Amino acid sequence: MHHPAVPFAFLTLLGLAGAQTPTPAPVPAPAPARIKAVPGTPLAPMPAAAAQQPAAQPIATMVGKAPPPLTVAKWVKGEPLTKFDKGKVYVVDFWATWCGPCKAAIPHLTKLQKEHPGTVEVVGVSISERQKNPDDEGYIDLVQKFVDGQGERMDYRVAVDTKDKQMHTAWFKPAGTGGIPTAYVIDQNGLVAWVGIGSPATVERIVKAVLAGTYDPKVEAEQQAKAEAESKQRAEADIAKARAGAGKADAKFPGYQEAMDRGDQTAALAALNAAFKADPKSETECA
Repeated sequence: MHHPAVPFAFLTLLGLAGAQTPTPAPVPAPAPARIKAVPGTPLAPMPAAAAQQPAAQPIATMVGKAPPPLTVAKWVKGEPLTKFDKGKVYVVDFWATWCGPCKAAIPHLTKLQKEHPGTVEVVGVSISERQKNPDDEGYIDLVQKFVDGQGERMDYRVAVDTKDKQMHTAWFKPAGTGGIPTAYVIDQNGLVAWVGIGSPATVERIVKAVLAGTYDPKVEAEQQAKAEAESKQRAEADIAKARAGAGKADAKFPGYQEAMDRGDQTAALAALNAAFKADPKSETECA
C-alpha cells in the first residue's frame, strides 16, 4: 500500500501492501482492492488442493510444540533445511517479492543471523507469489531471480512455497496475523516459541529473550491480548461512526478507513476482522 501514514504495511489474505521504508513498523493490511483510497492487489483464491488439506492447527496450540514440516517447492538459496537442530534458535520468515516491508526487513534478518553465528539461523519462505493459474510454477524462477539479485543483503537460506501453497496452509494461515512479513521463532528445543508480524525490532527482541532464556510466552500472550482488546474497542467506535454516516462511506468495510486515516493500524485490522465476522463471504469473495 502506498500511503504516507503507513510505514510498514503487510498483506492480508485479500491483497498486498507496502511501500519500502528503512525503519519499518508493523501496520495492518490494506482493504480489498475495491476500497479505492487504499489500492491493493487481490490474491488468487486458494487452490482446491490446498483447500482440501487438513485444517491447520490454531496458533494457541502451536506455541510450545514442534512446528509443521518445511514442505517447499525449491530451496533457492542455501542447502535444504531438513530439521531444526537442537541448541539453535530459528527465525522462519514468510515474505513475498512484491512486499515492500518484507524487502525492507531483509538486511535486518541478515544482520540478526550474523550477530549470532552458530546460534541463530534465519530461513526465508516466499509465499503468495502471483500465479496465472493453480498449476503455474513461473513464480519460482521469479523468486530465484530476486534472491540472486539480493546477494549478501539476503545472506540466509531461502525457500519458495509449493504451487498448492502448503507452507501457506500449514504455517502462515494458523499464525492468524493476516499479513506478511510473518515470522516464527523456533527455540533451542525445536519448539515454536513465538509467532507474529515480523517487524525487525520485534523479532530481534523475541530472539534475544529466547537466547537468554528469559522469554515468557504467557507474558507475551497477555500483552498481545491486551493490545488487541484495546484496538478492538477503537475499531468498534470507528465502525459506529462510519455506520452513522459521519465517517468514510464504505458499507462493506466500515471503520477501516477511519482508522487508517489517523494511523491506527491495529484498529484498521480489527475493523476488517469485524467485517469478515459479520459477512464471511466478504473475505473469500476478495481473496
